[in-house]
Amino acid sequence: MAHGSTKAVYAAIAANSIVMVAKFIGFALTGSGALLSEAIHSLADVSNQSLLALGIKQSEKAPDEDHPYGYGRAQYVWALISAVGIFFLGCGFTLYHGVEGVLHPPTELSGTGLAVGILLFSLVIESASGWVAVKAVLTGAKEADMPFRTYLRSGPDPMGVAVLLEDGAAVLGVLLALAALGMTAATGDPVWDGWGSISIALLLGLVAVFLIQKNKDFLMGSGMRTDDKAKVLSVLRENPLVESFHDTKGVVMDAEGTRFKVEVDFDGRVLADLWLHGKDLTEIRAGITDDASLHAFLQRYTEDAVTLLGTQIDEIEAQIKEAVPSIRHVDIEAD
Repeated sequence: MAHGSTKAVYAAIAANSIVMVAKFIGFALTGSGALLSEAIHSLADVSNQSLLALGIKQSEKAPDEDHPYGYGRAQYVWALISAVGIFFLGCGFTLYHGVEGVLHPPTELSGTGLAVGILLFSLVIESASGWVAVKAVLTGAKEADMPFRTYLRSGPDPMGVAVLLEDGAAVLGVLLALAALGMTAATGDPVWDGWGSISIALLLGLVAVFLIQKNKDFLMGSGMRTDDKAKVLSVLRENPLVESFHDTKGVVMDAEGTRFKVEVDFDGRVLADLWLHGKDLTEIRAGITDDASLHAFLQRYTEDAVTLLGTQIDEIEAQIKEAVPSIRHVDIEAD
């Protein structure tokens, strides 16, 4: 897990906890439905980002017998649960409250100035938290050599992206709540407060659906990037020992690594040439005088060839990891 994403998660928890308390106090004093929607929004963010923190903690566990490749995918599990929480708690409850506000608007709203002040305070705090998330995602995109927008859509780190989208939705949600309060104050019609809640709910729903889809894909075994796979295949094609290969599979394991598997048909003639390099053929022929010496030679050659093939496979794996540093595990099967 990138340090920047971890920092972004904890910064978001702290920021949203502060503004959540402020918004609930503001709702208690003003009765604003938009402010209540924003308070619920912040409560959902705190809960969901706490789940992200739990996912980070679990993903850091060392590999063991039950999970030989580690616990990295715990990030996607908890990020998915967090997204579902946004959908049901944030979007669902806020939408219900907004519809109630439109169908049965309050007769009047009090303390509009206080509500605006709380929302402006929230805007500052959540913007600061969002900037931490932006920097984390920018760093992740740079390390992955991906454009920012592509990294948001298909980058392997779910934590930084989730916090960025949640903080972005929080900032936009505050602006929507301010607009709703402004329309209410301008028209004297409190129904605008309900429409503000509905707008915030739809915003949360869009964020939740995006994050659910993204984490679902990684949990199901999202394939490695096309350009990374092309680099790996180029390494294989350029190696003279590799006669052909098939059944190539590259799967993103977690935010920090990929696993690549391939079945390779090695060229026995090239392997033999590698074994013969530097050897004296005259001396080899002179040493084979009967069936027993031939048998002994074949035993030595076979043992040396197997060892040499293993060494060559290790070198190919090292070349693949050098070409694509994000690959942590390479499985080459001799066909």
